[in-house]
Amino acid sequence: MNISKQCLMLILTTFIFLNISLSGGDMELYKQDEDLFNFNLSSPEEFLEFLKKDISRFPENFFFPYTIKEQPSDNWIKPEHIPGLINLINSQEPCSPVMSIFSSTIPTKLSTIGDEAMFMIEGFRAKRYPPRPNSRTYTSKEKEAILQWWRDWSKQNNIQK
Repeated sequence: MNISKQCLMLILTTFIFLNISLSGGDMELYKQDEDLFNFNLSSPEEFLEFLKKDISRFPENFFFPYTIKEQPSDNWIKPEHIPGLINLINSQEPCSPVMSIFSSTIPTKLSTIGDEAMFMIEGFRAKRYPPRPNSRTYTSKEKEAILQWWRDWSKQNNIQK
């Protein structure tokens, strides 16, 4: 076996051992079933609730982001969802971060309901969710820009706040 194959085998073996060790030998803890969340039958608010509960699958101080394997339909986040998402952007409640299956990096910390709500608003504006490979922490300047967009957009579209 050449050196690159040996390195690959060592990395895979270490990853599998680490996952089994962290889960107390139960690999099912880290298996994400594709049917855990059905974007076709659920709303963005229901997905946020799901992300809150998702972190309970893992031992303390360990998590894995929720991986979106198939992009929801382009109109999954609808105009009528935006007021509810805006109301959640200040929430510091912890939840799983979101990661596209096409991402080349893995989020390294938990997210918040507020950041995930802003990520969904960003998706609504981009007309696709997720709008980027990973969700992230938003700065106060970015939050203010989203709120300014909301004020302008809701006025243009006669949306009641």
